[in-house]
Amino acid sequence: IEQVALPASALAGAGVLSEVAIRVRGLGGQRIELAAEDAGRVIAQRTVEIAGREDVARVRLRLPPLPPGSHRLSFKVRPLPGEVVTENNESRTVLHIRPGPDKILYLEGEPRPELAFLRRAVAGDSALQLVTLLRSAKGKFLRLGVDDSLELVEGFPNRREDLFRYRALILGSIEASFFTGDQLRMVADFVSRRGGGLIALGGRSALAEGGYTATPVAEVLPVTLGRVGQAGPEDSVPAVELTVRITPTGRTHPALQLGATEEATARWDSLPPLTSINLLGAIKPGATTLLGGRTAPDRGSSQPILAVQRYGRGTVALLGVQDTWLWQMHADIPLEDQIHETFWRQLLRWSLDAVPDRLEMTVTPVRVGPGEPVTLRARLTDEAYLDANDGTVLARVVTPSGRSLEVPLSWTMRGDGAYEGRFVAEEAGLYRVEAEARRGAGASLTRAAPIALLVDEFGADVEQPEMRAPLLRRIADETGGRYHPLADAERLADEVGYTESGVTVRESRDLWDMPVVFLLLVGLLGGEWAYRKRRGLA
Repeated sequence: IEQVALPASALAGAGVLSEVAIRVRGLGGQRIELAAEDAGRVIAQRTVEIAGREDVARVRLRLPPLPPGSHRLSFKVRPLPGEVVTENNESRTVLHIRPGPDKILYLEGEPRPELAFLRRAVAGDSALQLVTLLRSAKGKFLRLGVDDSLELVEGFPNRREDLFRYRALILGSIEASFFTGDQLRMVADFVSRRGGGLIALGGRSALAEGGYTATPVAEVLPVTLGRVGQAGPEDSVPAVELTVRITPTGRTHPALQLGATEEATARWDSLPPLTSINLLGAIKPGATTLLGGRTAPDRGSSQPILAVQRYGRGTVALLGVQDTWLWQMHADIPLEDQIHETFWRQLLRWSLDAVPDRLEMTVTPVRVGPGEPVTLRARLTDEAYLDANDGTVLARVVTPSGRSLEVPLSWTMRGDGAYEGRFVAEEAGLYRVEAEARRGAGASLTRAAPIALLVDEFGADVEQPEMRAPLLRRIADETGGRYHPLADAERLADEVGYTESGVTVRESRDLWDMPVVFLLLVGLLGGEWAYRKRRGLA
């Protein structure tokens, strides 16, 4: 196993998609069995057929929902007959499951079916808290899912500190003129600076038709907006029917996984068509189309339906249709079908992945052995997610035996908001690292999400056990030694004692520290005095 691609953390209540890279040498046409274990219990497994004698198989393995906490996962390949080295058939990693709920702000400008069905789709997911702000009339809002009576009481937040409390933002069918200029910049900063997730939906008052062209929000979107427009509720915008087609990248994206098999992913191409009333332009450099749409099944013009990209520290998704609820209410969709609910839950969870907190912890290196040093790094920001250098950061490390270590982290010159500390991982096993920060006397504590560190004996010599003869020959030539293949091993004992290379030790001393110099100086001075005494000069 060469690599295991797995998120560092995930929300509870849903499966996690992992990708395992397996390199096979000297085999072909055989089947290998891959299994994932959590604390010795098999939680997922899959059989893969190897095509060539030397091949790298990338296997996607969906892990089932796991309870909150840190999980020590092992990915194992069953040894094959005749396999010499089996230690590298296993890779260990750590996955942290967050209990949630993570808060998402959904701003909608008008009551429409998309709002009702979206809320219904995520209602049963306890790890997602969808806070809805619906404009019911001019200056009036309906608030749903709020924590208290004061949350969003004045409508959309006017301060960055209030908006940045949420981890993701959904913009529905609401025109750009609803926002102030500073609020539009706040939405862009929500993605780039805060690192939150943004999902922009299509609608008659959204995107270009809502006047977002040439605004800060348009800069963060993965698709260029087609034209400057201002569609109002009374405008008649023709709807275009789009046949949905999944792209090759979309087949492997975690937001579009309908099951563990390729047949489940192929269902996207058989779903009912959707409608769009928004004119979209080209995909921006760095963006990716996951779902495309055609105006006709075969030769119609195409446009993106779902496109994503990273922007700054956050992620952005554009869903350029207005009626995904048809995937639940269409006559061709069975009543018990859950594709609409699955799609929205996975898309929202994807937008919440890797969203940073005000205090973020990282461990370097990510894999160490017992007795090796570990560097803890932290990034601290204030309420507006600006880097803070005036904090006091303390990390608490819990060893596998339960012993607690306190590691103070000091501000470094690497950059603003960067703190660093070190400790030695003396025991093998799973470490838990927690951190907290305080800025000034009497300030409230800021805590980081706990992270886990796995300390074991697996190293590069186990991951790549094959002999590298060219490297050994080069080392022998550069150091004055000799390289012997295994067939000439009997000559090694004779040549070890007569090697031409040796060890040279250089020792430097001050001239006055040598006894012979001291005696010579005393002798010269004494001889000079005796000569002058004999001549009567002394």
